[in-house]
Amino acid sequence: MKSVLDKKVSIIMPVFNTNIDLLKKSVDSLEQQTLKNIEVIIVDDKSTNAQIPVVLDELQAKYENIKVVHHEVNGGSFRARLTGIKEATGDYIAFIDSDDTATQDYYRTLLNAIVKDNSDIVVSPFILDNPRGEKKYYPLDPFRNNDFNLENEEVFDAFMQQQGACYSWYIMWNKIYKKELVEKIYDKLLTFSDNHPNLIMTDDIAFNTLAFLNAKKLTSCKGEGIYYLLHDTQSTNNGGSFKKWERNLNDTTAVFDFMEEILKQNSIYEKHLHNFTEWKNCFARNYYGNGAECGNKLQAGQLIKTKFKVEKVEFWHEVDNYYYSISNDCTGSEVAKENLIRNIVAPETKVVSFDIFDTLITRKVYTPKDIFALLNLEYNKKVKGSYRDFKKIREIAEQNTRCEIKKEEITLDEIYNYIETKYGVSKEDCKFLKEKEIELELKYITTRNFGRKLYDIAKNAGKKVIFTSDMYLDRQTIKKLLEKCGYCDDDTFYLSCDHRQTKHVGTLYAHVLKEENISANEMVHIGDNFHSDVEIPIQKGIRAFHLPNAHDMFNQIVFVNLFCAGFQHIETYHSSERYQAVRNMLGLVKNKFFDDPFVSFNPETVFNSQPALLGYFAVGMDLIALNDWLYKNSKESKKIHFVARDGHLPMLAYEELKNRVKGAPLSNYLYVSRKALLLLDVKNQNDLFTLEAKMGVCNLSPRKLLNYFTNEVINEENFLKNLKKYNYKENSNFESVEDFYKAVAIFDNTVVDYKKHTDYCNKIIKNLKAIISPNDKFFDIGYSGRAESVMSNILGYPIDSMYIHTNSDIAKIRSKLSGFDLKTFIGHVPITTGIIREHIFMKTAPSLVAYTLDSKNKLDYVFEEYKPQAGSEAVTLTVQSQALSFVKDFYDNYFDYLEWFDLPCGFVTFPYEQFLNIPKPKDRDIFSCVYFEDDMGLGQTIKATNYWRAEDGLTPQNLPPLYNVSVKIAGKLNKWFPQGSRRRRFAKKFYNFLRKIKRK
Repeated sequence: MKSVLDKKVSIIMPVFNTNIDLLKKSVDSLEQQTLKNIEVIIVDDKSTNAQIPVVLDELQAKYENIKVVHHEVNGGSFRARLTGIKEATGDYIAFIDSDDTATQDYYRTLLNAIVKDNSDIVVSPFILDNPRGEKKYYPLDPFRNNDFNLENEEVFDAFMQQQGACYSWYIMWNKIYKKELVEKIYDKLLTFSDNHPNLIMTDDIAFNTLAFLNAKKLTSCKGEGIYYLLHDTQSTNNGGSFKKWERNLNDTTAVFDFMEEILKQNSIYEKHLHNFTEWKNCFARNYYGNGAECGNKLQAGQLIKTKFKVEKVEFWHEVDNYYYSISNDCTGSEVAKENLIRNIVAPETKVVSFDIFDTLITRKVYTPKDIFALLNLEYNKKVKGSYRDFKKIREIAEQNTRCEIKKEEITLDEIYNYIETKYGVSKEDCKFLKEKEIELELKYITTRNFGRKLYDIAKNAGKKVIFTSDMYLDRQTIKKLLEKCGYCDDDTFYLSCDHRQTKHVGTLYAHVLKEENISANEMVHIGDNFHSDVEIPIQKGIRAFHLPNAHDMFNQIVFVNLFCAGFQHIETYHSSERYQAVRNMLGLVKNKFFDDPFVSFNPETVFNSQPALLGYFAVGMDLIALNDWLYKNSKESKKIHFVARDGHLPMLAYEELKNRVKGAPLSNYLYVSRKALLLLDVKNQNDLFTLEAKMGVCNLSPRKLLNYFTNEVINEENFLKNLKKYNYKENSNFESVEDFYKAVAIFDNTVVDYKKHTDYCNKIIKNLKAIISPNDKFFDIGYSGRAESVMSNILGYPIDSMYIHTNSDIAKIRSKLSGFDLKTFIGHVPITTGIIREHIFMKTAPSLVAYTLDSKNKLDYVFEEYKPQAGSEAVTLTVQSQALSFVKDFYDNYFDYLEWFDLPCGFVTFPYEQFLNIPKPKDRDIFSCVYFEDDMGLGQTIKATNYWRAEDGLTPQNLPPLYNVSVKIAGKLNKWFPQGSRRRRFAKKFYNFLRKIKRK
């Protein structure tokens, strides 16, 4: 700890005509930091308000750690920051705007993170503030959802991959930088500033382009942040006059020119060209909208084309604001957290007392009694007789011991003495069980991170820290538990089992005050039990604060919004002790995401609009159940082929299980697609009629169909002759299935050499046979058995398959016709059958277009062009990585018990299926950045959330297929026409009108 506290942070604040009250508030927030080894360098950029230099000099005289520098000439905020860097003497550099403030523990938290990981940059999320004191945060912010730990090229790659849509990556004031890094890039920044004086807009991008490019390591941390004040007078505000807009535009395009120059100098321009272009386009759209608002739309468009070097100008896209499209109020929780920290570090506080269990440490189970469920299993495994419910014995014995002993607290020895006497458990077995209980406590104990944070704040502030706890475990065991969780200091213990006095009654507090020789108002106590840790000490005059435990937070939020969703079995799901594996899963979720009670939760959501919580909780649990099902249905096979791209996430999850199970089937990521398989079983012209069952033929044109054949087997000249002969336009889609059937005549033997085509396909099939053995299994998300049917037919042996679900009898019929076995994970057709269900599982990579052969006739693959969408890729990877993190955590903690506990599919998959089928609107908007291209089905690119509407049956699956625009209409109807409204009735009438048109 001392090595961290010895490090100094230099905080640089540029000032130009800032509101004086806001300036003082900003400085006060720095002086109130829990980290004291800071210097504040304020650079007055030649403010025209004569009061500002006076106020700054007063602040410098008042505080020893403030240094004020006055610019002789106004040089812009970028130049002021560079001046501050030159004056800095700290080990680390940070920036803050003169109208913003910081949470009290902000710089200590970031410093700990950057020193611990020896990083060059550490990043935190931020909090919106306004003049009324209302505070909000963005739940979609990547730094609230991920724990980044990037090294070398990963740092700059991540910086570019956000494509300018996420300013959390490129602003300067939510980060701390190692001074050596800043010094390394200083000269280039100074040269850029000399060439572009008075720069105030997007200088963050210029600075961070060089910082991220030169950084060797970047990490992130949560829990604290800058309060970013939103108000109309900000210099970087694009609103107002066209002259100001044009000045900001010039700054921004100068920065992009600098960025392009840096990319080229480092020979990485081509590598990052797509992301750089998207970044520029994003900013160009933003400026175009703001320029139009200033009343000069035409002039704005011309300037943007010239300055941004783009051919076309567009207005702001909806996805451009994805990360900041949802905000959650956190005013009350932020005020409460800051008040708690203020009391800990207050001068009058001499002693800070902590409850232990669920305050400083917690168990990786749903409730403490779940330890007894594991103990019950250990007991029955040992005695190997008829089953006895030792969990119930242990619970009742504790209650009855308290009644018999008639003291405020009991001990673990007394509980087991009672069990031996009253329940006929042998002395030997009682000794074994008591030791096993302590062993399980040690195995499943973990640090409560927010409790540890408060503990460190108290220690850093020089307060005496004590532990005050009601607990039957002995002092030695509790010390072991605390030491395992990193509490190694020689702190004082006040345990109820030692003194036979409890917090619950209040006698233990009186004992503490006497022993510590302090008055009540000199002590702060923090704990999770409202009665014992708040009400009772307050009655004694102690300043007491409630730190709700993770279990209570989880219950208050998730129980109400998910488990009480109108389903009769949910109460059982939530409270039943019959399914211990489910309870263990919930224990992992609540400890990870509900550790910090001051993270406000949107009551209109289940997953707080956070991809990380959705992934870890819902998708993670679903993957555990899926793994169990996959293994049970394939353990006699040699290999499971996970079909690309939807099999990507299930395969990674299965590998976590496979690596722990001896002899489990191997896994393989198999590239398969409808496009690639489309013509593999076509041996003659008549076989083309089967395409109607494989794809939406109305999305085909003669040219598109011809392109599915390899160039070696087609005759272009005869194709054009047949087009003329049968009166077809080569690029016009077929108008109906009947039209397609007629057009098959075009593709006769003069156009396609079917013998050559068959020979070519046979070579591909030979390669596929080398990959896929007769006893292997396929896994795919569903739905109709097309791929498996084609594969079984061309390989000559059945490809037994496992689906999430089917949508109709077609899959069963195909399985019978082609002789393959088909099993489904879900025994019904859910409301949501595609797009999002597929997207969450799929690999963020190009899809397979065709199989091909290399020069040695070995199988090769042709992929479509892939241009990553920043938001879509980021949210998908977050959900997937968190889901895999859950799978790993669950197996790491509970794999040894899996054979003893049931994993009931409906219970384990419920959170995920509930999300997919009846999502809360703001949870659904997690995927508002996702667009789906389906040129073989719907034949267009659609926004996933517009398609994914389940209310009142208004789903695109039910709308007329000839009206593709209905996909968008369905999404808008559900948004604009709420259930029960008059407008909703209009939406239904419109829907029925479309159905009538279809029938006609």
